[in-house]
Amino acid sequence: MSENWGEVNWMAALNGYYLIRNVPTNYSQHYYILTDFFNKGLQTLQNWDSTQEKKHTTKEMAMAMMYGLDTVDANCPQSYIDNINTAFDLLKKQFNISDTELNDFNKSQLVSIFNLPNSGCN
Repeated sequence: MSENWGEVNWMAALNGYYLIRNVPTNYSQHYYILTDFFNKGLQTLQNWDSTQEKKHTTKEMAMAMMYGLDTVDANCPQSYIDNINTAFDLLKKQFNISDTELNDFNKSQLVSIFNLPNSGCN
């Protein structure tokens, strides 16, 4: 019996899980998972936005969803940080978002230190 038998069964089970649930097998790469979840979340947000009086562009919705997405714990392994940065860069490229656009959007549209009230907050 192979010493790696448990590992082989684990991989077979994982592949079976992917196939049964129609999950792409490239989900072993975390940045694929992140970008796929992001795109599905964006699709849900677009559906919701279509029912609202004030409409937003896909780019605006993508930028709103990207807020904090590249934040990692200081103890996070470098390989995880690299995956997150890769996914973040792919999303910026997919939606044609520059660093300046994203920064300006965050400052003007999202709750931040630049637009919080000066009183009444702890």
